[in-house]
Amino acid sequence: MRMNFHSIASLPFVAFIFVSTLFVIALGWSLWGLHDTTTSVDRLETHTNARVQALSQMYQSGLLSGIATRNKVFNPSLTLPAKVVARSNHEFEAALDPASGAPFPAAVLLEVKQKRSHDKHNRDKHEDESRSELATGEL
Repeated sequence: MRMNFHSIASLPFVAFIFVSTLFVIALGWSLWGLHDTTTSVDRLETHTNARVQALSQMYQSGLLSGIATRNKVFNPSLTLPAKVVARSNHEFEAALDPASGAPFPAAVLLEVKQKRSHDKHNRDKHEDESRSELATGEL
């Protein structure tokens, strides 16, 4: 049986096809959006969270080594701060290492390494000064 698309009887069929097509397009668009959202969340977990965790670890290690240095300066007879500083330096370097999964731009890595080197130099200088003041009795 041939359908006459110009008759009023074929109008519900054409409307059904039109609505079904719009539904399929909307469903495809929703699935594409869901896939895009899933991809963004995966990128957030693998890229951004790794960077945030590395920065948090570096901040924690820097604070801990600073506190240990302060304790060593105020009480040079302590032996534990030297171990804490060494462990904190190792943890800082491990978090800064690109192999740790934290993707930092090369310029940022260079700047952080330069500032960390300056910080280590100052920390060592203050420890040496406190040792010499303890040896001469000025402390």
